Amino acid sequence: MAECFECGAKFKDGGFPQGHRADCSRGGKAVAAIPQTKNKGKESEFLDRWPGEYPPPETEYRFHESRRWRFDFAWPEHWVAVEVDGNAWHVKGGGGHMQDKDLEKLNMAQSLGWTVFRFSPKMLRLEGDRWMGLVKDYLDAQP
Repeated sequence: MAECFECGAKFKDGGFPQGHRADCSRGGKAVAAIPQTKNKGKESEFLDRWPGEYPPPETEYRFHESRRWRFDFAWPEHWVAVEVDGNAWHVKGGGGHMQDKDLEKLNMAQSLGWTVFRFSPKMLRLEGDRWMGLVKDYLDAQP
């Protein structure tokens, strides 16, 4: 059993459930039978593991004045962000996270001074404590 981390739809044997579109991972698109809950899965995966003693990140943080680019999670006071990529196998051709527009976004963030950590939902599920520790250690090292 797998889950779409954009709309929360359940999958069996790698197939899409009835009423679900293969392109949901880039825009939360789904037909009426499946409510649109963009980022709910990946937000839960990350935020459920984020320790309470640390400040919570801002979600869907817009970091560029003229573009609509957003980070999934950000600590703007430290210029640190986390992106949780969708499932690459979910969309024919490897998914949207390897497309030029996503690389442009990350390169622009870097040029503006942001440190961006990228994780897959699988990384967070299997070794979430390890990756949370990496981000926590980085935040602890910031002035």
